[in-house]
Amino acid sequence: MNPSEIDLFHHAAFFAFLAAFAFGSSTVFGKRIVNHLDFKSTTALRFGITSLIMLILVLLTGEFFKIPQISGFQWKLFIVIVFTSGATAMFLYYFGLKRVTASVSTICELFWPLSAVVLDYILNKNVLNSIQIIASLILLLCFYKVVSEGQAKETTFVAKVIAGVKRGRLLGFPTANLDKKDLDIPHGVYLVQTKINDKIYQGLLHFGYKETFNEGPSLEIFIKDFSGNLYQKEIEIKVVKKIREVKKFKSLLQLKEQIKKDLQMIN
Repeated sequence: MNPSEIDLFHHAAFFAFLAAFAFGSSTVFGKRIVNHLDFKSTTALRFGITSLIMLILVLLTGEFFKIPQISGFQWKLFIVIVFTSGATAMFLYYFGLKRVTASVSTICELFWPLSAVVLDYILNKNVLNSIQIIASLILLLCFYKVVSEGQAKETTFVAKVIAGVKRGRLLGFPTANLDKKDLDIPHGVYLVQTKINDKIYQGLLHFGYKETFNEGPSLEIFIKDFSGNLYQKEIEIKVVKKIREVKKFKSLLQLKEQIKKDLQMIN
């Protein structure tokens, strides 16, 4: 096919372009949302917004009154899609998105079209044309750039210390609550380094939902061998490595024992 023959103003081409943009951007926006909401609420929000957008689109195009023309068999197919590759897949997607970076998740998503190409060749013996091959090579180059830059860049960020409810002091491990919640790292507990008054301190960073309380996500740091007031001060934090996932504990005693184990990871 000649590229000049592509009609970018055709409604099918427009919707395909719009779908591709939504497909890629949803991962980035989704990653930010799951830092503030649980995966179930995020899934419901995505389906709700999508339904609203489609309703507006249907009303604007005058297709709303064609809904009664949908057959019973087509409604059954819709229901199957919703509870398989629809809602169920989205639950798993956002559940996993809390545990990986947005860049890694995007790359994994892009293997979907790759699998389609492989299956199309196996089942239908179809092969890519020259334009599709060029597009695939560009996509692979993007893969390489994302992975190489992600490996080269250290996760370092600056955040302001804000007031908390002092539950860390209750446990015997006072922590500093931070105001930054949109980190592109998976939820978990991390070994970190922070620089205060030209001195490097080792510490633990908790990013995710409270482990014993039914509350929203938190970002807090325990700084080993530091005493002083950091309230309303900005500190720079370097993430060294992840040591465990965020867990749910039935009691404060269990959480306290886990913190003691985590502290053994600090040199």
